[in-house]
Amino acid sequence: MKTHTRSTLEYKGYIGSVEADVESRVLVGRLLYIKDTIGYSGDTFESIEAAFREAVDDYLDACADAGEQPDVPCKGTFNVRVGSDRHREANLDAHRRGLTLNEWMCRAMDSFLEDRRSVKHHHEHHHTVEVGVNVIERDLVASQELELIDGYIEVFTAPAKRGDAASHH
Repeated sequence: MKTHTRSTLEYKGYIGSVEADVESRVLVGRLLYIKDTIGYSGDTFESIEAAFREAVDDYLDACADAGEQPDVPCKGTFNVRVGSDRHREANLDAHRRGLTLNEWMCRAMDSFLEDRRSVKHHHEHHHTVEVGVNVIERDLVASQELELIDGYIEVFTAPAKRGDAASHH
């Protein structure tokens, strides 16, 4: 059974992977999110980090020597295949909210990423409360009111004013 852990490194705007194969005690990685395939390796975390930085510098130097623009990871645009139903629903919801689809998608991503960064804590409390009720009935012609007196709820009615009985029919 092989055990792998994954992590990333960042340097000069480039992101590199680090994968550890615990059984063989080898660290390997590659530059992520660019078209070219550039790998590196090391025996320790310090050596893999140094190899990553060297790989980035070598890549940038090679592009400069060839007169080419280096590929930039995470340019800020990407295509997502979501299916026609989801695409339509997203457009409709964005329109209802007065947003462009791009603004809607950015908010959705921000919400998802914020949820991932947040530590969620959930707990419940269950309480049982016993209440003694002392009900005192009075003239029920007027509207009923409740009053809490010394831990007991009293139901009482305000005294009827002249003409109130006729106006409540």
